[in-house]
Amino acid sequence: MKHPVIFLCPSCQQPLKQNGQSYTCKHGHNFDISKEGYVNLLLSSSQHAKSHGDNRDMIRARRDFLNLGYYSCLREKLKQEVLSICQPFSNPVLIDAGCGEGYYTTAVYQAIAQEKQRDKCAVYGFDMSKEALRIASKRCRQIHFAVANLFSMPLPDNCADFIMELFAPIAEQEFYRVLKPGGILLLVIPAKEHLFQLKQAIYDTPYYNETKPFSLQGFSFLRKENVNNTIELSGKTVIRNLFSMTPYFYHTPAKFLKRLEELERLTTKIDFDLFFFQKK
Repeated sequence: MKHPVIFLCPSCQQPLKQNGQSYTCKHGHNFDISKEGYVNLLLSSSQHAKSHGDNRDMIRARRDFLNLGYYSCLREKLKQEVLSICQPFSNPVLIDAGCGEGYYTTAVYQAIAQEKQRDKCAVYGFDMSKEALRIASKRCRQIHFAVANLFSMPLPDNCADFIMELFAPIAEQEFYRVLKPGGILLLVIPAKEHLFQLKQAIYDTPYYNETKPFSLQGFSFLRKENVNNTIELSGKTVIRNLFSMTPYFYHTPAKFLKRLEELERLTTKIDFDLFFFQKK
């Protein structure tokens, strides 16, 4: 039996049912499914800005960079962890909160779908960016992608076995609400040495990323893992795409951007910390 979709109507919190190319609730609220396959469940009252999330250029830069496999060590680690965590569940529900263009979401879905029957697992991806979800939906039509606010996901309480969030704001209370008791939360953040050599090449005073232990209310800390590698980049476009994926993109002065544009080769460390929590 196919795993039922568990979207809630963002207007009245009633269950949504798919009816052709749209989702509707019992009160008549209707949300069209895009031609790519995602649905926009972000209320108009939340759409006070012209755009949400990363812009088109940043999203395409990230897509192009990730497609080259430079972060494959993190992708493979995520697949291993998800398979291990979801092994006890017969019908796992997984969420990628802040899924972007779906690079990691798709890898996780494919891994879990190969291990279990496809209809017995459900993967949801949420992001604020329509442009990102256009790309994500084209990667994998079996994943339920929706435009939504991570701090108000259109899902019922206690519905998910596993949530992963990579490089996005931590919606602590919302994750607690959505996870089942005993459910697992995986947070991925840049570790101390992530892209340090890139910063050395650009800035006068490069700095290590600040890392420190943290706790989440309602969760037990399980463990911390680290994934790192050294990557070699060749070509201005690839280096520029990597830089466009980082927070530095927004705050770097022009003189440092000039140094970036002059880089044709770069060898840098990539360094990720994975934090595992369990809902109490």
